[in-house]
Amino acid sequence: MPIKKKALLAIIIVLSLLLTSFSLTSANQTTDNSLYVSKSEKEVFTISQVKVEKQDKFVKINLEESSENIMRAGKPVLPMVVKTFVFPKNTRITSINCRILDFTDERLDMKIIPFSKPLPKLNINTEQVRDIVKMDSAVYQSSEFYPDKWYDYAFTYGVDGVRLSIRFYPVRYSPAANLIRTASDVEIDIKYDSFFKKQIFSEEYDLVIIAPDAFSNLLQPLVDHKKSVGVDTFVKTTEEIYAQYSGRDNPEKIKYFIKDAIESYNVSYVLLVGGIKGITREWYVPVRLTNLYDEWDPGYISDLYYADIYRLNQTTFEKEFDDWDSNGNSVFAEWGLNSVFPEDILDCDPDVHVGRLACRSRREVKTVVDKIIGYETKKQYSFWSKRMICVAGDTVPPEYDPEDVYEGELVCDIASSSMASAGYDIVKLYASTGAFRGPLSVIRKLTLGAAFAYFNGHGNTFSWATHSIDSDDYTWISGLTNKQMNLLFNGKRLPVVVVGGCHNSMISVTPSNFVEGIKNQGLGYFSINASNPSGFWSAEWIRECWSWKFISVRHGGAIATIGNTGVGYGMEGSDISYSDWISIQFFDAIGNQSKTTLGEAHSQSIIDYITTFGVNGEDEKVDRKTVDSLLLLGDPSLKIA
Repeated sequence: MPIKKKALLAIIIVLSLLLTSFSLTSANQTTDNSLYVSKSEKEVFTISQVKVEKQDKFVKINLEESSENIMRAGKPVLPMVVKTFVFPKNTRITSINCRILDFTDERLDMKIIPFSKPLPKLNINTEQVRDIVKMDSAVYQSSEFYPDKWYDYAFTYGVDGVRLSIRFYPVRYSPAANLIRTASDVEIDIKYDSFFKKQIFSEEYDLVIIAPDAFSNLLQPLVDHKKSVGVDTFVKTTEEIYAQYSGRDNPEKIKYFIKDAIESYNVSYVLLVGGIKGITREWYVPVRLTNLYDEWDPGYISDLYYADIYRLNQTTFEKEFDDWDSNGNSVFAEWGLNSVFPEDILDCDPDVHVGRLACRSRREVKTVVDKIIGYETKKQYSFWSKRMICVAGDTVPPEYDPEDVYEGELVCDIASSSMASAGYDIVKLYASTGAFRGPLSVIRKLTLGAAFAYFNGHGNTFSWATHSIDSDDYTWISGLTNKQMNLLFNGKRLPVVVVGGCHNSMISVTPSNFVEGIKNQGLGYFSINASNPSGFWSAEWIRECWSWKFISVRHGGAIATIGNTGVGYGMEGSDISYSDWISIQFFDAIGNQSKTTLGEAHSQSIIDYITTFGVNGEDEKVDRKTVDSLLLLGDPSLKIA
């Protein structure tokens, strides 16, 4: 039977209204002509049966799906599953649900092993390791389940967008009852609105160089070179920034400029050119000193401050400027010792890739500019460009290590495995094999050239070293000192150097600190006392730190370094955490995540760390310091050889 025209028209109108209704539900118009779409993400996964492994007086819980363990000093070591979701920058999360569909209970014969307390990579002594494995009585005497919930989550805002990290705890433990409760099926359901608005820039740049006017003419060859290889670059002087931007101090003015550069020019990389002025205590480009206090450092330098521009407002889900002063008292990046000071909540997710050339003179500027240009303009690379050198020994000697593990070598094996999978040849200078016997072992291999060098052990401002194997008398093997770097004649065969140790990258060292120390402390400045972190023993009075000396060597050395500005933390035995974990992730970013620039790989290691472990929780002070104190000395836009 044929349809009448009026009936046909009615059907068309109804269909039109239905289609319009569907369109408005899935893609709505906002007042500023941007579109938003309501979406959801679901993930269901199954947890396998736990494996209980006996270890001396304790048991250890293993789980196939676990990517990492809960690692909190004195608390039970339990498996953790981390799920990370990345959304476009204009995203509003409307709901997060993590449902446990089923669980089982199981009795244990012994207590679950507690996690060791963080071990500073200083001279290991009996006092430091006396109670390295000590149970937290508040947890172990309780019948309450630990952790107290199945999951927690955190939002950060970074270069990739809005990042949601869900840390799921599939095994929970009631110590007093010696009972574990294990989830078997889990469902994650996330609902969110994504806003789509195309941003148009009148001018776009990839890299901005921030430097004093005194260095600007020497940087022009670098600007020209960067443009020639497709990296649009401009220079902004500190004098211009201080005149044009407001802030509570000069670092905050620079941070506001970086925010403006991102929003106006779509900048991805920031290179700070300038360190201490000569041997004074003044800065060409100032640093942000944190106010995180532990028993070793009264704060430390953090260039992550300049990379972490935004945080996500947890109520409105709008991005906002992260001034690293969430409590508003004008004391930046606070975390007090014994809760004397309030804690600032930090985002720590890089919004731009930041590196620094800590040049102290015009001569050093010319040296590093020539190095970068030479590194990036090679028409062909020899064998050294696919070569990684690992230098390590026994970080914690057997006297203090019940597992008797060669920690440095273990970490280097894990880090280098990522690079080997990407086709790199691995040269292992290990104390256990006799390949590493002292500085000459390192100098010989570096002279031949390498793309990367990884030193895992102990450091300070002027040297790096580790322990020989099976050294009951605590024998040291020196790896390299500042003075010995003058023997590096590797020319343009320049590695990126990653160093695991304490204070190797403390760029605030200067001879003027010697005078200041005596002035403030008198003869007490010379006392050998670890409770005096700024005393003579800390060597803050030398001319330049280990990591910067590696770069400033004129006839060789390194193209870039990554190291700690404060005390680095590790673990005894086979547990991998803190400084070692984040160093491993740097190499993973290159070998497995295909990051092609130095800044991308450095930022990714930080992102991986904060999404896995967090930096704002009650037990996360060492985690905060691990990411904040990690300093990239080098050009972040550098194309890895």
